[in-house]
Formats: sequence, structure tokens, C-alpha cells
Amino acid sequence: MDSKRDNSKLALVIGSLLLTLAIAISFSNGDERRNGIQTTAEQSSTSSENAESPSTDTEQAPENETTTSASSAPVKTPKGNALVEVTEPVDKANSTVQNYVGALAAQGFSSAGQGVWMQSDKALLANHQGTAPLSAASLTKVATTLAALESLGVIYRFSTVIGTNGSLSNGVLSGDLIVQGSGDPFFVWEEAIALGNVLNQLGISTVTGDLIIVDNFYMNYERSPLTAGDLLQEGMNSALWGGEAQNQFNTLPAGTARPRVSIQGSVRTGGVSDFQLLVNHESLPLPELLKNMNQNSYYVLAEMLADAVGG
Repeated sequence: MDSKRDNSKLALVIGSLLLTLAIAISFSNGDERRNGIQTTAEQSSTSSENAESPSTDTEQAPENETTTSASSAPVKTPKGNALVEVTEPVDKANSTVQNYVGALAAQGFSSAGQGVWMQSDKALLANHQGTAPLSAASLTKVATTLAALESLGVIYRFSTVIGTNGSLSNGVLSGDLIVQGSGDPFFVWEEAIALGNVLNQLGISTVTGDLIIVDNFYMNYERSPLTAGDLLQEGMNSALWGGEAQNQFNTLPAGTARPRVSIQGSVRTGGVSDFQLLVNHESLPLPELLKNMNQNSYYVLAEMLADAVGG
């Protein structure tokens, strides 16, 4: 977590208010699957449906409207740096903010290091050093959120494709298992477990070759491809689970299978010349990823999303 998180919680509340419109539109854009995994056969069906579906320009119109609305700001500055026409904040809201700042001060966080400005339309709700130049800290995630929505769109999902350069016979995949990432920042234990179960359903229980990581594959917020690959190997094989993976499995719905995909080779990176698609895993929709990022102040997730839209 960001070392500044504790003294920036209030700033996150403000940011969440700004994000309400942007995040809300996620529920008007189709399916809300937790694990978007497609086998090769399902992809073929999806491609046919997409060929007959309307242009995505129509689907992304709400995103554009939201971005415009969220990024607009009052232009009047009647009193110094003020952005509203009223002279006093709303008593109840301002009192709540001052109490919170006081509580932070009691924990050792200087009130002089806190800045709060809350407004609705032209009404000032609360102000504590709202015009003082201070570090934005976790509030910068608001900018990341708006940039991601503008660049990628509200229906965007990251894809992680899994394939092989070998052949399958009697549960044994003779060859390598290849994982090609696209920067999914929220590929965690649940995704690895679900992926292992899908490979089991395809008849794969043993891989004689290596687990090869290609491009930007992350797992559990680990950006090192070898570390992420090690975690994926563990997640897909319940025989290797440590306490963290087991604890996460315990939160999944009753009846979830324990995957058993044994990889006999090592985890490595590198390009491949032969690739046969096995599975396509899709992330949560972008608004859901952004919601997780902002509610939990995941700075690593924010960095990954920032990288995905150009840094």
C-alpha cells in the first residue's frame, strides 16, 4: 500500500465522489462475469456474434459523456482562488471533515499536511486548506481513472491468452504451456485457480515442457514475469498451494474444483515460434478494476493501469 494512504483516506472519499458517474456506467454495458475465460471453441462463437453486433462507437457514447461531465469544472473565481460563489461551507459537512482531520492529528498526522475541498455544483460543502498547494497523494488515482476510461473505454477487458507449441494425448501436453499477457492488473489467485480448472476440463493434467511467460503478464500485483509465472504455476496446481492460495480458495463458491495442472519444466520468459491457442482469459470490465483500485487504494494496480494507457 501507498505509504501516504493513512493520511489520504479523506482525499480518496473526495475522489470517489468525482468517480461516481464514471464507475456507475459499468452496469449498463453487458455481462458482469467474474472470470472471463473462453476456450478456443467459445472464442469462435463470440467472434461470430461480434461480427453481427452494432458498432462499438454507440456503446462508448456514455463513456464520452461521463468523461466530459466529470472533467468539467466551475470557471468563476469570485474570491481569490475560490471556485464557488458561496462564502461559507455547509456546517454539517465541514464539521465532519474537521473532526476527521482532528482525528488524524491525534494519530500524529499534522493537520497542516491535509487538504480538503468538497463541492457540489457551485455549493461549497467542506474546506480545510482547500487552496493550499499539497501533495495529491492517492487522489492522483482520479486522473488515472479518467485517463483509462478515455483511452480504453468502459467495456474494455484485458486479455491473457494461453496456448501451447505441443500436442495433447491422454492428459499429457507434450510441449510448453505459453502465457501471453496484455497487462491485466487484477490477475490474482482466483484467476489462476479458474484457469487451472479450465485446463483440466480441456483434458490437460500434465505439461512436459516449460511455463513460458510472454509480454506483460502480472499476477498478484507482481510485475516480474518470473515471479508472476511462479505464482501462476502454484495457483493452477492445488498440490503446490501454500497458505495464501488455500485461504483464497476457501472464499470461492462451494463446489469449486481444486485444479491439478503439473508443469514438469521450469518457468521462463521468451518468444515462441509456434503457438496454438487453448484458452482466452478476460479480466473484469475496466470500471470494476477502477472501482477496486480506488476503494482499496491499490497504488501498484494504479501504476499498471497508468502504464496501459501510456504512463
